Amino acid sequence: MTMNPWRRGTPVLLVALCLSCQGCTGGAFFVEGDDQDLAEVQEPLPDAVDAAPDADAPDVPADGDPDITEAPDADLPADTIPDPDVVLDPDLDSPADPDGTEELPPPGINIMNVIAGGYSRTYLLYVPSGVVAGAPLLVALHGNGDTADNFLATSRLQGVADAHGVLLAVPQALTGSGPSGVDWDSYTVPASSNKDHQLVLEIIDRTRATGAVDSRRIFILGYSQGGFMCFYSGMTLADVVGAIHVQSAGNPMPGGTLVSGAPRTIPVDLLIGEDDSLLDVARDTRDELQTNGHVVRYEEVPGHGHCCFLYDRVEDLWTWLASNPLP
Repeated sequence: MTMNPWRRGTPVLLVALCLSCQGCTGGAFFVEGDDQDLAEVQEPLPDAVDAAPDADAPDVPADGDPDITEAPDADLPADTIPDPDVVLDPDLDSPADPDGTEELPPPGINIMNVIAGGYSRTYLLYVPSGVVAGAPLLVALHGNGDTADNFLATSRLQGVADAHGVLLAVPQALTGSGPSGVDWDSYTVPASSNKDHQLVLEIIDRTRATGAVDSRRIFILGYSQGGFMCFYSGMTLADVVGAIHVQSAGNPMPGGTLVSGAPRTIPVDLLIGEDDSLLDVARDTRDELQTNGHVVRYEEVPGHGHCCFLYDRVEDLWTWLASNPLP
């Protein structure tokens, strides 16, 4: 593989932002002329097994629940990502190279292929024009029923990436493959057996291997079921991730060891609507975090239920995340 000229130290912001918000099903995304949606491109490899959810896990509003009903994405064109910017990287079938020999893809939206947790997975990696070494990495996890391409097109995070030179990774869930049919598995333990956590970890490792990432500025952000996944991976990788933003979600396994067993106390940003059916989950998560010494920024937003992601907050949440790098 061609050696990458980037030097180590570029910050990478990994934000797991999980949206079950507005326009979850809008915006078909195609790979090299194929007529399959991105969510259908991923296939499980043999011997990949899901575990049952924890009995004490909070109930996530199911698809069709009035709390999470989202407006269809009728205004978005079917092809929400310009073809010239989409690049399929054929070299990502091998493990990430820890010596900085992975190449950073060109500016634009790149479809990345990896093997993680026994599954063939995909994610979008947005590389802003003019990004410099030492850039942050943001991994954003979409919500239940959403897709990576639609989330990237509607979340306004791409504007944050452009304004602040952030490498933005948006993974695609395996639709309905988690416990109880959710998109993201924020319940299976140990983490080494959790296919979705392994995807988050693989994205971090591969992006760092380009030498373009500041290892102190890796962040995860997630919405709804993606927020639960963000919490799971953020706590598990607290010695790798600077801070996390969890919206309309909380601790997927309250009272367990995710919080008390985290390798360090990690700053957590919790944002929840006052009318969200998960409000008690968020409040309990706040209390559990504070009891265990984690720094928490917590806000309940008046007039908001579970839907939808607060697009006007993206600049604020990025400013907060960026102010909390890994010590």
